[in-house]
Amino acid sequence: MNHLDPSALLDQLMFTPNKVACNIFGMNGDLIAAVTAEYDRTARKLHSLHRALVALKADGPPRTRRKMSAKSRRKISAAQKRRWAKVKRT
Repeated sequence: MNHLDPSALLDQLMFTPNKVACNIFGMNGDLIAAVTAEYDRTARKLHSLHRALVALKADGPPRTRRKMSAKSRRKISAAQKRRWAKVKRT
């Protein structure tokens, strides 16, 4: 097997038919299948990560705080004061 740098091997594989490239470098035909399978696995993982990111970002528009009327705030305040008065008595 000839020892070439990976970029030269990749160039050779890209620009020659698969069988010729495998014969030149003394590789069996399973290399192309293995590289293709790894590419597919990586593409699926990348797609899953992309979907997860989209799901995390898909919160929708930022929520605005609900405004409470002054009357409602007074009611809540009065109820809390009654609760504290009851605790202080006991």
